[in-house]
Amino acid sequence: MKRLSFFTFSCALLFGATVQAFDSCSRSVFVPRAQQTNAARRTDFLQHRVMPDDTCYTFWFTPGFTRSFRSCKIAQNFFSTNCLAFSGSQVVDRGEKDILADYFGLPNDFQGKACFSPTITNLFLDSSLYLNLRWLHEDVYLKLHAPFVHTRWNMRLCPTAQDEGTAAHPAGYLSRGNQELAREQLTSDLESALQGKTTFGDMQDPMRFGKIGCKQTKTELAELRAQLFWDYVKDEDRRISFSVMLSAPTGTRRTAEHLFEPIVGNGHHWELGCGFHGVWRVWESEQEDKSCSTLLNLNFSHLFRASQKRSFDFKENGRGSRYMLLSTLDKPRDDILRIPTDVSPEKQYTGHLFPAINKTTLDCKVSVGLQADMLFALSYQKDFWRFDLGYNLWVRTREKIKCRERFTDDKFAPKGDAQLYGFWDEGVYTGAVSRYFSVPLNVTQSEATIFNGQPDATGAYNANYTNPNADSAEQAFDMFGIPLEYPFGTGILNINGSDPAVLLTDGSVDECSALSPRASSSKLFAACHYVCESREQWDPYVGAGFEIEFGHSRYALSQVGLWLTLGLSY
Repeated sequence: MKRLSFFTFSCALLFGATVQAFDSCSRSVFVPRAQQTNAARRTDFLQHRVMPDDTCYTFWFTPGFTRSFRSCKIAQNFFSTNCLAFSGSQVVDRGEKDILADYFGLPNDFQGKACFSPTITNLFLDSSLYLNLRWLHEDVYLKLHAPFVHTRWNMRLCPTAQDEGTAAHPAGYLSRGNQELAREQLTSDLESALQGKTTFGDMQDPMRFGKIGCKQTKTELAELRAQLFWDYVKDEDRRISFSVMLSAPTGTRRTAEHLFEPIVGNGHHWELGCGFHGVWRVWESEQEDKSCSTLLNLNFSHLFRASQKRSFDFKENGRGSRYMLLSTLDKPRDDILRIPTDVSPEKQYTGHLFPAINKTTLDCKVSVGLQADMLFALSYQKDFWRFDLGYNLWVRTREKIKCRERFTDDKFAPKGDAQLYGFWDEGVYTGAVSRYFSVPLNVTQSEATIFNGQPDATGAYNANYTNPNADSAEQAFDMFGIPLEYPFGTGILNINGSDPAVLLTDGSVDECSALSPRASSSKLFAACHYVCESREQWDPYVGAGFEIEFGHSRYALSQVGLWLTLGLSY
């Protein structure tokens, strides 16, 4: 078992007894502010534009880093908590919000907990070039921007207080045949299950999306941005400008392979926007060696549709249902099953289980109506030094989806805690010793959740493996009218199927579960700059800054950052 950090241990103590996982606000995706969307690092650009008109260009590099905090908020975006409890279907007094361990191939007496302390670390190198286009118009300027980013996203999964379990799953619950699924044939531990490293029984297609727990890194050019400025007002004490901006995506595109997927850039959106920018000198000393100014930098943009993969839950099965197991049903392959006595069902279990997320991770096009990056700052200048102190507000409207890939209709159903196979006793017909053969049923549990199977009319679950909680439960028979049985309990019991089976359709997909809602954050920052003495026609300058950002909800990132600025004007 991994060594617990003090933070994770503390969270386990705080939340372990009252885990409220996967509420209606949880999402399968986390969409923070893009690394390059940061007006706080642009104050040097605003100030250096108040310069003599004979300046041809300004070029600067800005290396720096950011590190997230408030890890619990990031975890709540996905799970509504930072600790998840897991328990098997046969655990006495299971917690109401315990995730059903059976879905992950763990024993039915398994008990454990997984805590998360996710972090995002970014190392970046902004490179920008500002050009005076006086050959086109004396008040027109162009800024080109190309930020390089190395990002590291770490879910920091820590399984705690685990009872690995020893029980086997009975024959027909997760696998065909009349032999139980022994402990050594099941998932070895919770961490392996969450990372999609295991197969078991009829589930031979391991989890390919939404993997939880792996540290991931990406290094990319975040974007190529061009911003054209026009000075509306320009004099000694003020400069007011308008701009238009176009950003070409060069960063990463969401593939949904990992739940906490590292993203460089804005999610591969084309971006078009406009801006309003102003610098007002509000005070200057008589010697003209000191001054105070106010800075205003307002940027608004639209993020056009970008092709991405997103993982969706089901509407009727609640958030987190993408981590359930789906059973596959199709036309009957034999002529044995009857539900009721003399009726062959339209659908029958085919012997294949899948993690639901493998089927609900779909291609789609995602857009954002409006993003705003707004800054207000005060600036004090003395000789060659300048000090800035300011506030930055970032706002993004909710994501919208179009052109989603269709989910396959009438083929899959939530497994829940259903017994998938009934048993046919050959000895009934031959008079010999009982010899049982498994018969795939058509059982479905359309209201199963990530926490439990579907309750029956009395609120009970499938404790005796006879499917009393199946959809429209009816006794299952063979082609001769003999009841199919579950013979591996305390006695031989008749077993139920569904009449009819209730299957999922494309309309079952919950699109909101994979879209980030409106998000916003507030940032405080401070920066200082020093303009070196002119070297003939060259004006070098250096600067440094610090920022701290607070997300207003679980959907926005809280982070701290530092940066340096190295520039040169000609």
